[in-house]
Amino acid sequence: MSRYDLFSVKLAVFLQLIQFGVFFLAALPFILAKLMKAPLLESVNLTVDTFYVFVIVSQIAGAIISYLIVHKRMKLNGLTWQSLGFRSFRYGRAVRYIAGYYILMLGGLFVIAAIVNSNGWVGESSNSVSSNSTIDSVLGFWPLILTTVILGPLIEEIVSRGILFKSLNMKYGLIASSVMAGTLFAVMHINPIQAMMVLPLGIYLCVMYDRLGSIVPGIILHATWNLLVVFISVRAI
Repeated sequence: MSRYDLFSVKLAVFLQLIQFGVFFLAALPFILAKLMKAPLLESVNLTVDTFYVFVIVSQIAGAIISYLIVHKRMKLNGLTWQSLGFRSFRYGRAVRYIAGYYILMLGGLFVIAAIVNSNGWVGESSNSVSSNSTIDSVLGFWPLILTTVILGPLIEEIVSRGILFKSLNMKYGLIASSVMAGTLFAVMHINPIQAMMVLPLGIYLCVMYDRLGSIVPGIILHATWNLLVVFISVRAI
């Protein structure tokens, strides 16, 4: 295996770390200034006024850096974007897979809701106030749509399915590769609750890619799922 191979676990992890690294570097000066109570930033609300600016700028910068790295690897190996899964697909079959995931998740949510209600585990959300101020902010809402519904699914599907899953699938087969890639995809969301929620999605997207031969339907499912999450968040506050 060449150090310039496109399909490698190391490259997939490295590309994901780029997203975290760029965001951290972009936000670090402002966070330090806020923590040090710099007079210039005393009136700045980092949660609403600047956090999503950091997110959108860092995601765009991270996407550009990742694109340059992937493009160079493809050029060195004589590959095209089709190698990463940007291929044509059967629309009817893709729609069935997308609808199938929502049906499975809807059934799962009913089961979870029944368990929670029967055990009296329902409680008040601890982040309702902060979520409200964030969603109500125009500065927070539209960057949230851009990063969560457009950029996020595109970047994550290229890295997690187009590179990571494909590299694993060459060695370990569909089931093991889907579980490993889906688990790493979940872990990269950092938040434990988010990780548990996206683990089934990550595994399902791997199976979709394997069965359909294209990551485009997966990008659509990922984007619509994230859009649904944003919509539910807005309606819940």
